[in-house]
Amino acid sequence: MRQHGCLSYGGGEAIPVPIQGMFSYTITAGLADPKKLFQFRCEDSTLDMEMIGLATTAHPGFAPPVKITEQSANLDLSTFFAQSWNHGQSLSPEVVSALKVEFSSKFDSLAHDLPYRFTSNVNLVRDDLPTLFSGLLPFVISHGDLCEMNILVNHTTGNITGILDWAEARVLPFGFAL
Repeated sequence: MRQHGCLSYGGGEAIPVPIQGMFSYTITAGLADPKKLFQFRCEDSTLDMEMIGLATTAHPGFAPPVKITEQSANLDLSTFFAQSWNHGQSLSPEVVSALKVEFSSKFDSLAHDLPYRFTSNVNLVRDDLPTLFSGLLPFVISHGDLCEMNILVNHTTGNITGILDWAEARVLPFGFAL
């Protein structure tokens, strides 16, 4: 398999790596040994260049230098949540009921398993579950694991440049990702 864009950088045949990422397509190409590695990423899973720099410094030889040839658009967190609000999804009453039961059970487990000092906060959220599943708020795509490690940020502007790891995404009431 030949990839035309990589040949100008690496030369030789482009070969897909045996294991691919969920949001990227990786190939090797080049005439030298070792071959160069090329990764094509979805727009919403850009690399954190600061973290890549740290990895390259800490693990020379294992984290090769990276060159990005195209950047995705910038976004702030409020825009991210507004976009989900504006793209509400319809769920059947049966699915809504199953989600409510699932999350009630999860909050019951949290209230039981977490240290006592967290119980009052867990109970506050658990008591509001009926409101969240009442349909007053739209059902939207929720990331499922929206944490600092999954948000790529331009450290100069503070804007989000990508959200990674959508493996746990689900349609849930607006606000679950908060």
